[in-house]
Amino acid sequence: MEQKKYLTIGNVLGETFNFYFSNFLLVCLPYVIILFPFGQLQTLFNSLFGTAGPPWYVSFMTTLISLVLSYGVSFYLTISILNRYEDKKFAAKEAIASLLPRLFPYGFMSFMIILFSMLWSILLIIPGAIYFSARSIAAVVMVREGLGIRASMKRSRVLTKKKRFAIFICFVLLMIMMFVLLLVYYRLLGITFGGGLDQIAGIAGTIANRPLINILYSLVSSCFMPLYTVLSVVIYINLLKEKEGFATEQLADGFLEEEHGRS
Repeated sequence: MEQKKYLTIGNVLGETFNFYFSNFLLVCLPYVIILFPFGQLQTLFNSLFGTAGPPWYVSFMTTLISLVLSYGVSFYLTISILNRYEDKKFAAKEAIASLLPRLFPYGFMSFMIILFSMLWSILLIIPGAIYFSARSIAAVVMVREGLGIRASMKRSRVLTKKKRFAIFICFVLLMIMMFVLLLVYYRLLGITFGGGLDQIAGIAGTIANRPLINILYSLVSSCFMPLYTVLSVVIYINLLKEKEGFATEQLADGFLEEEHGRS
């Protein structure tokens, strides 16, 4: 009997957006409540230093805080999505308690995956794509299976084997969507590629003159950012369904049937 293929581009993207819109508040509120206000405060704080910008050590500290908050929210969101998939009761206090001792390895691993993916992509695009795709679900593995950094990355490589092209295309399509949103944002600010580098260099002043557009863009992008975490979890669940048995398939299919029943 031929094995059913769950991890296809259409299936994964459809399931990702289905989960996203069916659980909009669940996935978006952490980003809107935490990262959106911090981003606005960061922009306001940087504007106090004028066109020269803040000193390097101030920029380093604000960037570090931003990364900690981002990885913390991503970790929390991953737990909530997995619990929703597996029909487990979600306890925010327990999620936060489990986050604190595991935030550093989770954040460090996630940062290194992005960094090395970028470095490989600068040298050779294809190896960078393969590296990223092979480790794209390592963060989900760490959260759900409780493995360390090395074991999580190895587990991710094993699960994604022979599926990396489809995984890469799924993430690329989300990146294209975010890039289109950025182009719309630039256009609303009156910035075009035809304006040259001088126009791009003056973006800080342009944003300061049009704060409402910046706030709207930040809010919309904050709502879109959880899609990457949802996609990672959906890919992980579908890989388990395809490669490791019926139990996970039954849980995920139960979720989808429940959502269809509500609609």
